[in-house]
Amino acid sequence: MTDNSSPTALGAVLRHLMPLAGVRVLDLGAGHGAMRAPLQNLGALWHGIDPFGPENVEDITRAPAQSMPFRAGSFEKALSVNALHHVPVQAMGAALCEVARVLGPDGLFLVIEPEVLGDLSQVVAVIDDEAAIRAAAQEAMDATVADGLFCEVARESYTRTERYAGFDDFAARIAQVSAERADAISTERPALMAMFERLAGIEGAKRTLTQPMLARLLRVA
Repeated sequence: MTDNSSPTALGAVLRHLMPLAGVRVLDLGAGHGAMRAPLQNLGALWHGIDPFGPENVEDITRAPAQSMPFRAGSFEKALSVNALHHVPVQAMGAALCEVARVLGPDGLFLVIEPEVLGDLSQVVAVIDDEAAIRAAAQEAMDATVADGLFCEVARESYTRTERYAGFDDFAARIAQVSAERADAISTERPALMAMFERLAGIEGAKRTLTQPMLARLLRVA
């Protein structure tokens, strides 16, 4: 199914995880909690986990997804936005098993991942080609479905549009992902700028790059 009526991660949450009032929700790869306020506004009892998250923040646990310090059945629903492909490939299966454990039977898990293709991906690939690890994330989910750990109950594609003031804004934003990316931008800046100028659209005073996304709703079997 393709639906561009609400092309955001929050839109996918609204379509697949509601209702959330009073529901214990685990946000994998939460970072500094970008999804906290939107989900709490929907009534969710939000908790984040991230191996590189902030320290001493009460509702964000600093730990890897493949080794979560939560009891079985601690949450009722979970989501992962652009995060599963950042788990080491050899640990993706263990991370998905951990999600199933902390959710318990019938728990819902919404996984939103960037597709391999897309203008944004093509530009970023100049310094960081994620095609292989994104494919590995999809394969890891497929394996858990084949093994009977999860069943897939919905799948949705949509296109996300990112808007930038210009190349410098784009470069600054993608540099925030990791120190390695920041270093690569310094060494590959001319090639990165050339690809950006080739593929970025124009929307008023902004430059735009599109990224196809895939949302998969899994239920613990």
